[in-house]
Amino acid sequence: MASSVTYNTFIEELTGIMKAQGLGNLDPHDFGTPLWAMVHGFASLLIGKPANLDSSSQALRGRIADATWAYVRGYQTG
Repeated sequence: MASSVTYNTFIEELTGIMKAQGLGNLDPHDFGTPLWAMVHGFASLLIGKPANLDSSSQALRGRIADATWAYVRGYQTG
C-alpha cells in the first residue's frame, strides 16, 4: 500500500533526524505520531482551502518546518 510505504519512509527519515538532534533514544513511532498527525492536519487545511491560508509550496514548507522544530525543541528542553 502506498500509505505504508509513505509512513515507513517518514519513519526512516525521522529516525535519522532524531539521532542528529540527540533524540535517538526515543521510539521514532511514538515521537513521530504527532508529527504525522500535523502533516495530515496541514493536508486537510489545503483541501479545504481557507481564504486566508497561503497555500504556496514555500509558505506551507515554512509552516511545517516551524511546527516541526518547535516540537523537537520541546523534547530537547523538556
